[in-house]
Amino acid sequence: MAQPRVVGDAVYVVPRYEGLVSLALGIGSQNWQQPLATAFVAASETRVYARDENKNLLVLDRATGQIIGTLNVRNFEMHAENDRTDRIFLASKDGVVVALREVGSEYPLYHLHPERRPILPELAPEDDAVSSADSASDSEK
Repeated sequence: MAQPRVVGDAVYVVPRYEGLVSLALGIGSQNWQQPLATAFVAASETRVYARDENKNLLVLDRATGQIIGTLNVRNFEMHAENDRTDRIFLASKDGVVVALREVGSEYPLYHLHPERRPILPELAPEDDAVSSADSASDSEK
């Protein structure tokens, strides 16, 4: 059995021959069970990523455990069980490493130690946005 992974209000465990199980943190009641998943990979706010016995990447609904999609990543035999962020890390035996993220997720979602996430700078608007605002105010005069 793999190490339990805590993400938010859920604990993800993989009992032998039972698939991936989501348990409620604190009370231990079962949220859901996905028998096709054999390993936890990562989790975002709405999805859980897992591997099946054929090394495919399964995309699961975090609330129900239902399979949303499957990605053939069999050439990337190794993965990191990432309970720290929402990033997916896969590697091949040849040394190729890939990091995957959800569309629109520019910066990692930190599950563990969210206080350690980088501080993002506040940026001034683009020059185009400033010049269009200036031209709009000039036309009002």
